[in-house]
Amino acid sequence: MSVSIRPVNKKVSVIIPCYNNSDTISKAIDSVIAQDYSPVEIILINDGSVDKTEETILVYINGKTKVGITYIYVSIENSGPSFARNIGLDIAGGEYVAFLDADDEWFPNKLNRQLEFFNDRPELAMVAGAFEVLRIADSNVVYRDISLRQLLFKNYFFTPVVLGKTSVFRKYKFNEMQRYSEDYLLWLKICSNHPTIYINQIMAKNQRGKASFGESGLSSNLWLMQKGELSNFRHLYDNRIISLQYYFLASCYSLVRYFRRVIISVKK
Repeated sequence: MSVSIRPVNKKVSVIIPCYNNSDTISKAIDSVIAQDYSPVEIILINDGSVDKTEETILVYINGKTKVGITYIYVSIENSGPSFARNIGLDIAGGEYVAFLDADDEWFPNKLNRQLEFFNDRPELAMVAGAFEVLRIADSNVVYRDISLRQLLFKNYFFTPVVLGKTSVFRKYKFNEMQRYSEDYLLWLKICSNHPTIYINQIMAKNQRGKASFGESGLSSNLWLMQKGELSNFRHLYDNRIISLQYYFLASCYSLVRYFRRVIISVKK
C-alpha cells in the first residue's frame, strides 16, 4: 500500500521507519507536526508491521494536517531501519532530510534551530543536536564543528537528531547489510568529506526511556554494537579514509569504552 499527500513547497523531509510501533507512532508523528518550522514532508515506511501501526497512520492520512504525508508499506519480512530509511531517501522531496525513529519524539524547536545554522553556514552538510543528554558536558558550549578525527573517538551524532542535505545523504546512504552502528558509519563517511556541526542542545528523547547503549544494558547487544563500530573503522582504513595509525588508535579506544560499558551494565 502506498499513499501520498504532498505539499507544493517543501524544505524538510522527515523519514520515519515503522515496525510494530502502534503504541508510539502517534507521538512521533505529532512531534513532527508540532515543530515551530513548517511545512515539512513526513515519509512513513512501514517495514512489515503486523500490529495496528498501519491503522494508526491512516488516521493521519485521512485527517487534516499541515504537513504532507507519504506512506509506504513494505510487504516483506522486516528488513531493518537502514532499508526503510534508504527508501525514504529515494523519494524525499525536501532540500534537507531528517530521521526520526517511531519510538522517539522531537522537541518543538528542533528543526528551526538546526535550519538557523544551515542559513548562516550553507556549506554545512549535516547539523545534529543532542539526544536525551548533552554530548558536551559544559552547557555553556553552544555548538562545535566536528572533524573526522573527533568523530572517530566520540560519536556526536544520533540518528533522531540529525538534519542534513538530501543530496549528501543520497550520495552515501545507510549500509543495509549492517545492523549495528551502520548510522555511525554514514556519519563518518559524510564527515570525511563535508563540514558538520553538533549543537549542544537536547532536541529529542526516547518515549520508553530506552538505554543509550544496549537495551537494558544487555552485553549481547553491546558486543554486536562494538563489532559494528570496529568494522566501521576497518572500512575507513580499507578505503584509505584514515591512516593505519588512526585505525589502530580509534579501535583501541573503542575497545576500552566497550569494556567500561560492560562493567557498568553488570553493576546494574
